[in-house]
Amino acid sequence: MITHMIRELNASLVEKKQRIPALSGADTAAIDEFTKMAVETKDRAAGKKYGLDYAEEFHYIGPDHSLDEYIARHAVPL
Repeated sequence: MITHMIRELNASLVEKKQRIPALSGADTAAIDEFTKMAVETKDRAAGKKYGLDYAEEFHYIGPDHSLDEYIARHAVPL
């Protein structure tokens, strides 16, 4: 997953005619650098809001009720 994220970042940088040398490969060093840059930086900022060293925030959308009416009209007992 992280290797894919590095590739996507590199592709977006190429479009801007830029690159980050430390992320130019998909080797262990690039993965370590990306993890430090992307994950630790974001998690440190999230943790600061709650008085913690690190925290991981999640985007919760909630249950999808868009089919409730259809289900109520068409569902039958098993």
